[in-house]
Amino acid sequence: SWSLKSFKGLESLENIDGSFDLWNNGSLQSFEGLDSLSTIGVSFYLGYTNGLTNFVGLETLTSIGEHFSVNDNRLIADFSGLENLTSVGGSFAVQSMDTLKDFTGLNNLSTLGDYLMVIRNDSLVDFTGLDSVTTIKDFFDVAWNTSLESFSGLETLTSVGHMLSIDDNPVLNDVTPLHNITSIGYILEVTNNVSLLTSDAEALRDAVGTSNIGGTVIISGNK
Repeated sequence: SWSLKSFKGLESLENIDGSFDLWNNGSLQSFEGLDSLSTIGVSFYLGYTNGLTNFVGLETLTSIGEHFSVNDNRLIADFSGLENLTSVGGSFAVQSMDTLKDFTGLNNLSTLGDYLMVIRNDSLVDFTGLDSVTTIKDFFDVAWNTSLESFSGLETLTSVGHMLSIDDNPVLNDVTPLHNITSIGYILEVTNNVSLLTSDAEALRDAVGTSNIGGTVIISGNK
């Protein structure tokens, strides 16, 4: 609804067994009223909700059972308000977030049960805020983020279960924060990042160790 501005009246709601989907809520300005919400059993989808600037009001949320997807929310600059979120059981997708600078607010998120996809976020500079993530169980896809300079914030990441794909990020110049990865299940792909030295992409490959990459290494189109 375009007239929904907050969630006042739902202060006693502690759990959502299914999904929490918010789409096309142009007037929503806060999560006020969800002060007791601690778990979402299935998924949390937030899209085209252009009055929100952060996630304040969801400070008691600790887990999302399956998927967390945010896309096309034009004013959200970070994830403030989600400081107590520790687990996303499935995928985490962040797409087309025009003003998102980093992942501040997700400092306690340690479990990602599936993939992390970060695509077309024009203001994203780095991964500050994901300091507790050690494992991505499936694939990690980072593409077409026009302001992304570095993977700072992911120094604790040690394992990617299937594929690490870093493609078409035009100002990316630093992948050294990923040098603590010791296992990639199948593919390492670093392509068409025109500001990233080929030698730095190769240094990432060598830091992981080719024997610790289960399948193919693709490095091309970098500087």
